[in-house]
Amino acid sequence: MLLEKSALRYIQPAKPRLVDDAPAGPNWLHEVKFDGYRTQLHVEAGTARAFSSSGADWTGKYPQIVAAAARLRCASAILDGEVYLPDKHGASDFAGLPSAIRWRPQELIFVAFDLMHIDGTDVRAYPIEERREALRELLQSAPAQCLAFSEELGVDGPEAFAAIDRMGLEGVVSKRRGSRYKSGDTDLWLKTKTFTVGEFEVIGADLSQSGVPVAILARRDEHGLHYAGDASITLKAADREDFWAYAEANTLDAPVLPLKRRGTWLKPGLSAKVKHLRGDGMLRHASLKGISRAR
Repeated sequence: MLLEKSALRYIQPAKPRLVDDAPAGPNWLHEVKFDGYRTQLHVEAGTARAFSSSGADWTGKYPQIVAAAARLRCASAILDGEVYLPDKHGASDFAGLPSAIRWRPQELIFVAFDLMHIDGTDVRAYPIEERREALRELLQSAPAQCLAFSEELGVDGPEAFAAIDRMGLEGVVSKRRGSRYKSGDTDLWLKTKTFTVGEFEVIGADLSQSGVPVAILARRDEHGLHYAGDASITLKAADREDFWAYAEANTLDAPVLPLKRRGTWLKPGLSAKVKHLRGDGMLRHASLKGISRAR
């Protein structure tokens, strides 16, 4: 028996531009930025599939989410959203997401924030308010809590960001009212992320895949030293010269931690002040803001 080909096709998702401050004024609506994996759900003829942000078929990774989506009351739909793992406080546990996908997929939640297609109609040209209202109505038929709607925060951008920052969440996505859905990089969607600053020990240096110099960092707690990830070396000239002078004079043949990666390894003694995205897992979007030598 030949299987009928799907009429739905993967659509390149909208990619919000990162900004320092959430926009103010009545022309924007604001939502929580969930810290997970961007996902596109396709529902068609009582079946559903899930695609990653690059268009890879991840249906098998989200069995509960896909099963629930297949039961939505529609002939067909394409939903844009994020799969995330809630922690005990309801915030996103990004570090635990890969393990949950493999071992505990029933704990994952798909939060939908836009609708591209519904019952044979491509709605990307419709105003965002109309798309979101149709999405809200569709999700009212969701048979399980693993499908959720991303609610508008209902306050101005700076106030929304301040509240999200106090709650320790990742950030805010702001979307221009009345706008259509635009694939790829867009100024119609803006994202503002919450950052924090912490102290780390520099254990090495390397080049990123794009050729940017990075410091290899570790965090110390009562149990000892633990690998934390990389941070871009964005230092003022004097500190940058001091960093490389220390690196040249204090190299080691092997890292102080058992790491299977390349790098120029350094003796302990150099600490760094690092700005990074909130979270207790590996460092993300991290950059060095200052250094100090042990006395």
